[in-house]
Amino acid sequence: MGLILMILSLLPLDQFLFHLTVLLQVSPPVFLALFQLKNVEKTPFILALKLIVSLTFMSHGLLCIGVQEVPDQFIWTIHSILGVEGQEAYKVLKIIGLIDLLMSVAIFVNRFTLGIALYMTFWGFSTAMATMIMHTQEAPIWETIHLWGSDFLIHLPNAGMPMSIFYLEKWRNKYLST
Repeated sequence: MGLILMILSLLPLDQFLFHLTVLLQVSPPVFLALFQLKNVEKTPFILALKLIVSLTFMSHGLLCIGVQEVPDQFIWTIHSILGVEGQEAYKVLKIIGLIDLLMSVAIFVNRFTLGIALYMTFWGFSTAMATMIMHTQEAPIWETIHLWGSDFLIHLPNAGMPMSIFYLEKWRNKYLST
């Protein structure tokens, strides 16, 4: 993964963030398969998960604070769900972006890992659901699920990976600290 990140870092920022997001979306099945192996040391595995989750939140945070042009989908989501328009939507996104950046660093502080992982799980699930909620206002629920359910499933690892960190850290604290 380090080699892939080094190669991606040679790209312009907008392409780097896009490819990083795609990389992070396809990594959960790989980690799930690796975790099933009996001889895998759990501590480096947890650290790798933290790195992936941190990079996910960092890339979204950088997009929200406007390191490059804020995606229209982000503005539309804020408008559709919160009813906030124009510059106020950008202000809300900047606050969300700063929180995402803070969480991307705080996940590595062992004292706060469990709480941060729970927050990230909640936020990841909320943002995955955002597209569904947005489009439910426009169409019947079954049509929304049919059209936007795949988008929800693509973004669901944004909640599943932090949840994995939470449970792995709880397991490690319970069994390895005694």
